[in-house]
Amino acid sequence: APFYAEALAPCIGAAFIWKFNFTGVFIFSLVLQLFTATFCFTQLKKQKLSPLDKSFNFQRFQQNYQKVFGKIKEKTISLPAITSFSALFLAGFYFAFFVLFLKDSLGWSQNLILIFVSVLSILFLPASLFIINYLGKFGSEKNIFQGGIIAGFFSILFGAMAPVLNFFSVLLINLGKSAGSLICNSGRSGLLSRKLKENPEEAGAIDTIFSPLG
Repeated sequence: APFYAEALAPCIGAAFIWKFNFTGVFIFSLVLQLFTATFCFTQLKKQKLSPLDKSFNFQRFQQNYQKVFGKIKEKTISLPAITSFSALFLAGFYFAFFVLFLKDSLGWSQNLILIFVSVLSILFLPASLFIINYLGKFGSEKNIFQGGIIAGFFSILFGAMAPVLNFFSVLLINLGKSAGSLICNSGRSGLLSRKLKENPEEAGAIDTIFSPLG
């Protein structure tokens, strides 16, 4: 669900920017934040939560994470995890300046960039369904390395074709790179959940740490 929400968000954001400019987007974001905060507060208030000093066992917390990080140091986990981290870092560095590249180097207008982001998000949704079906045919480790190779290849291709890029070539390259990132990240999540199945909460927390990096 978070993945599809993230994929649809650019389409909604582009529509708001086109119709109401950035001021409308900021106002819409503020309304969503207030609604989310209010909803979370009311839901938490309904729950009967124990005080932190009674429900939280720091010693057990420390022991669990020591055990988990001890397992992560093993080559069967550390090498694929480093590969996944590298793919995420590459994606983060790539997207940090992507819009500036489209505007300054390719001379795209704001409306063309908005159309591109929306089309990319819409096309990647059905493509992701095919990718998810593909993931089940291979192990997590293989998915991580295959995804990393795919993402790296399309990133290099993007740089090599920079002088002759157009709307459709940029679109195809980004679809390929996004597919590689999805394969790599899904493989990492599967690997951590399988290798750290005795500590599912800690595995989920560590996996979540990776996501904002890309």
